[in-house]
Amino acid sequence: SSSVNRANIGGLAGVNYQKIKAVGMSYLPEVVNLVTVMCYGLCLWVNSNLNGEHMPAMTLVLSPILLLLSQDSILLRKLTDRRRYFPPYAAAACVLLYIAASDVVSFGIVDLWSTGVPSGGLLASIDFDAEFLGVNVAAIMLCLPSIFGTIGYLWSQKSTNGNVWVSMVTGLAAMAAISVSDTDVVEESVKTLVGVAVVSAVVLSASKGERKKRRERIL
Repeated sequence: SSSVNRANIGGLAGVNYQKIKAVGMSYLPEVVNLVTVMCYGLCLWVNSNLNGEHMPAMTLVLSPILLLLSQDSILLRKLTDRRRYFPPYAAAACVLLYIAASDVVSFGIVDLWSTGVPSGGLLASIDFDAEFLGVNVAAIMLCLPSIFGTIGYLWSQKSTNGNVWVSMVTGLAAMAAISVSDTDVVEESVKTLVGVAVVSAVVLSASKGERKKRRERIL
């Protein structure tokens, strides 16, 4: 069978695939997808080296590059038109989680590689900032339900009332945690992550309400 049948490419992507296949360029979607991912990775690398302190905000700016990804017959066979927002959101969320976790670990615990292990042993070389770690780790953990719930929704286009409520409660709790804390205690990357989590929870809630209205109109 043809690569189109194997990939089950439908909609506008299928029409465009048929056109480029007719001129002998059926490999073009895969090439474009590879170049898009490489471009996104290169932009992140350049930004981290030139403007590292603003990396969380720039991650949100750069992630829409992944909207250029499209369904193909090999690499992204299940990336349908309805899932086109999944790659940029998932990439931004994962990068932000990594940056936030790295910042918390690097600033909350003294770097053993630079300080070395003193005569007192390994435990004596670790200096924990309890307030810093507590607030930032709690905020990151409270962001997870909203972020992963949104990732699941963007892929499956389905969400339950339980997921929506958990996302709303944990997202608001994360925002409350950083609001009542000292400004200097909360990392900028964690603040950005909390903002994404709250917006994601609102989007999940709105999508749930919209689907309910649609069902009522159908009935």
